[in-house]
Amino acid sequence: MKLKSKLILTFLFIALIPTLTVGFIASYTASSTIEAEVFSKLIAVRDTKKTQIENYFAEREGDIEVLSRTIQKTLDFNSPDALTRTAHDNHAYFEQFIKVYGYYDFFLIDNNGEIFYTVTKEADYQTNSLTGRYNNSGLSTLFKQVTKDKSFGMSDFSRYAPSNNEPAAFIALPLTNSEGVSVVVALQLSIEKINELMQQRAGMGETGESYLIGSDLLMRSDSFLDPNGHSVAASFAGNVRDNGVDTEAAKLGVKGKSDNKVINDYNGNPVLSAFTPVDIHGMRWVVISEIDVAEAFSPIYALYWNIFIIVVISVVGIVTVALVTSASILKPLGGEPNEMQFIS
Repeated sequence: MKLKSKLILTFLFIALIPTLTVGFIASYTASSTIEAEVFSKLIAVRDTKKTQIENYFAEREGDIEVLSRTIQKTLDFNSPDALTRTAHDNHAYFEQFIKVYGYYDFFLIDNNGEIFYTVTKEADYQTNSLTGRYNNSGLSTLFKQVTKDKSFGMSDFSRYAPSNNEPAAFIALPLTNSEGVSVVVALQLSIEKINELMQQRAGMGETGESYLIGSDLLMRSDSFLDPNGHSVAASFAGNVRDNGVDTEAAKLGVKGKSDNKVINDYNGNPVLSAFTPVDIHGMRWVVISEIDVAEAFSPIYALYWNIFIIVVISVVGIVTVALVTSASILKPLGGEPNEMQFIS
């Protein structure tokens, strides 16, 4: 090998080994730090959403308790006719109540199962929860549960025929006044309020989102990134494969696990995912917060590119220095050592 080549390789070896070593250590440390930081933010968002959802449903229980006390004071329980009449007399109050507190509908059901008052007057109005055509609905099932348990209850989302077959969830509370007359007060929840909580995305970038799923792997809040294919309505109208969340995070969350992992999301894209179960009145939902790997690791990719540019510049600089140095060494000698033997 010529002396010039040896000098160039020696310079490259001496200079590049430390450069590459430092670059590798820096990139590994930075990538680990960035990944830990992103997961830390996702976990914080996940835990905040869980607390918000738990507080939301605690407030809903408080709402229906206050409403029940108001009903006992304002309605006439002396006869079924008087009870129905005074309920309708207070329609403006009930209508304003569900508007202010974000409910879809309000129901009064007598102890025989008759729905004798609702705000929206949909098809369930004046039907019987025990014997009517909707006696297998979520509201009817909840009515049977709370009258049996004599305590507050909630039904999970399911398709509800009177509301255009859209998914609906209900809360209910039985009450008995001082004269012993019993009625069940029920409220139909609005998905918009849950979406407001879950779609607050401060600091989540372009691809970050948080959403809820049920134990059936169907949506309990609308996806921000795919509001058409992965909304609550689409999920219950479709199937888990196309409109639900059949991912590792979802399955582990349903089993009661809290963790954070790099997984493929419901669209098959690699994401950083933080998940935890949230148990609400006998129902298990899962809070999932995610962000695309490509966005989360973009600073790492930028670092890799910068290191590559530095290495290229270093190689060019080292080769240039090696060429100049080898020329300064070989010029006094008259050329390469194996060529000097021909000099006379």
